[in-house]
Amino acid sequence: MRWRGLLANLGLVLATLAVLLGIGEIALRVVPDVTSFLAAREADGEGSFNPFQPDGLLGYSLRPGAVAQQELGGQVTEVRVNALGLRGPEAASAPSPGRPRVLVLGDSFAFGFGVAEGETVRDRLEADLAARGVPAEVLGAGVPGWSLDHQLVFLRSRGFALRPDLIVLVVCENDPWDLAWNRLVLDDERLPTRLETTRRMIDHRGRLRYVNEGRTALPAWDFPGKRWLEDHSRVYHWLRFRLVKAEAVLRARAAAREAPGWLESDPERPIASLSQDEIQRALAASPAFQLRYHRFLLAAIEREAAARGVALRLVTTADPGSPEAPDVVQALHRDCAAAGDRCLDGWFLLDEPDPARFFLPDRHWNAAGSERIAQAIAGWIADDPALARDRVAAPSPRR
Repeated sequence: MRWRGLLANLGLVLATLAVLLGIGEIALRVVPDVTSFLAAREADGEGSFNPFQPDGLLGYSLRPGAVAQQELGGQVTEVRVNALGLRGPEAASAPSPGRPRVLVLGDSFAFGFGVAEGETVRDRLEADLAARGVPAEVLGAGVPGWSLDHQLVFLRSRGFALRPDLIVLVVCENDPWDLAWNRLVLDDERLPTRLETTRRMIDHRGRLRYVNEGRTALPAWDFPGKRWLEDHSRVYHWLRFRLVKAEAVLRARAAAREAPGWLESDPERPIASLSQDEIQRALAASPAFQLRYHRFLLAAIEREAAARGVALRLVTTADPGSPEAPDVVQALHRDCAAAGDRCLDGWFLLDEPDPARFFLPDRHWNAAGSERIAQAIAGWIADDPALARDRVAAPSPRR
């Protein structure tokens, strides 16, 4: 009879735990919405910016329906995320018949970091195209901190399903470097199918937090049901945020990962021949390999866009004076020049003696900089056949 009592007690404990986890899950889903509601009325500093959500596929993404206020350099701006999880006004998942659709994809520059609604590149590009007689719908798919691994996974899982006629991909100078901060799950072609961030994490309020400034790799958690929890549970991400933060404190921030030996003996070894661990270690240790893999991902995006009949145009924002990986920055400018009329080098459009004319204090585009870039893009793509032709049914995405 004693074992029956033990089983009853165990069942009671498990039931109580399940109820507590359920309450916690509900609470964590409500808290960001309540915080956004309050933040829409009173900003409480830069740390309150909370339009994000954990995302099992992408690490993190924008939270559909979020309304948040961002304070940057003493200026407060409002950010609204539509039901599709994109910054900007509400939009249908399917395009309107006969109206071309442009998808602006990238990181914080494409997002409009520190810029008010109505003044982002997305907003100004739509208005500038309309002024040129092109009634295009422009969707803004920029997310702060995203790099090409995020963008490829996003396009495959969600972006191509929006049926854009043309994609404007904004490439930033830190995109190759940011590849070092993601743990990737790769397919047979060595392309990411999902990723997990090891530096940026989302707390229970929907804020983007930095928990691991060093290059130390955080431990990979692997257990049955992990992917389901990543995709569905806020409690899991709440617990993971705190445990990983504690882990990061215990590890030496300055510790550098040892580069794999083949990087010196055979640095041009084909990426498709490398194992997932070799790619991960090389990304953590070598700026040169980060650039190679960045180009590898860009080539994959170009192939997949072409296979769907979607035009792709690149905008480079890299600052030639950046102290971080100057060789990589210069390489991005050379790549843009080599791409000819498929790439617009946006940096030189804003190269002014007075940086305050086009840039915020943190070097993101301000409203005037966003307008200058949008005008240049509009003039560049207004006559593109992808926006002039009548809309036809888009090819089905590749499985």
